[in-house]
Amino acid sequence: MIEVVRYTSDKKNEWDDFVRESDNFSFLFYRDYIEYHSGRFDDYSLMFYDKNKLKSLFPGNIIKNNFYSHQGLTFGGIIHQNKFNYKIAVQCLDAYINHLGSEGLGSVVIKQQPFFYSQSQQQVIQFHLEHNLKIIPKYDIGVFIYTPNHIFPNKCLRKGKLNDYKSLFSEEIDEFWEILENNLALIYDAKPVHSLKEIKYLKSLFPDNIKLLLIKHLNTTLIHAGAVLYEQNNIVKVQYFATTPEGRKNRASDVLYYSIINYYKHSHNYIDFGTNMDRDGNINTSLIETKEKFGASIYKNNHYVYTISK
Repeated sequence: MIEVVRYTSDKKNEWDDFVRESDNFSFLFYRDYIEYHSGRFDDYSLMFYDKNKLKSLFPGNIIKNNFYSHQGLTFGGIIHQNKFNYKIAVQCLDAYINHLGSEGLGSVVIKQQPFFYSQSQQQVIQFHLEHNLKIIPKYDIGVFIYTPNHIFPNKCLRKGKLNDYKSLFSEEIDEFWEILENNLALIYDAKPVHSLKEIKYLKSLFPDNIKLLLIKHLNTTLIHAGAVLYEQNNIVKVQYFATTPEGRKNRASDVLYYSIINYYKHSHNYIDFGTNMDRDGNINTSLIETKEKFGASIYKNNHYVYTISK
């Protein structure tokens, strides 16, 4: 018997246990991460059972009568384990849609993970959405490095710059956050998704996953650049990246890119530099070119909107 139920707090351990063993694991899918900003979103996460056995999860929230892959997360979609074949995928997605339709919701908005977050690199959900349900995806352009075959391109960084700086993991999140906020306000007229209080809280919950890498000038010991990094299995994601005005003048960002890649290329298979879209939805080509200079490649991060038939 197939059944879709809405997540409730008494199912927290069952949810987290499933996430821990999932094929497309991310610590962002743990309930503690999802719920750190519960006041902002009307959570409507779903769980799919077949013969009383949990087969998949669908973290989400609702706005009016629309269901979204949880908007408090960088990406979402259906969480599954490695025995997730075509038949199960179609059953899951159709059951989720039918359940949401029966609850009076009008649309489902899905923001997929990048393909490499799945250990099996399973893409059957995308196939069902595009081939069977005839949805034309919208997408963001992201940049990643597959480290096993990565080689630093010639002239990606003037080697002398490395002698001006030192890179180190640090707990100086307050100082970095001020730099980040100033950076985003000046360049993009924007704010970080997380407040300082929120990122410190998340870092306290997930100290092994959330790291801060800083680039400091050797002579002045001042921070010129830094990045908040999310480590998960064989992937590290650059969640936040910022430089000071002095750092931009001295190309500290190049040292930061080099340091991230050099540190993780022997311990993680993928470095996800995130999406490269401006606020108006256009591709930030100059940002892409900067990352490509260090040997990065392009990926698509698909978005799907499905209108539920009445």
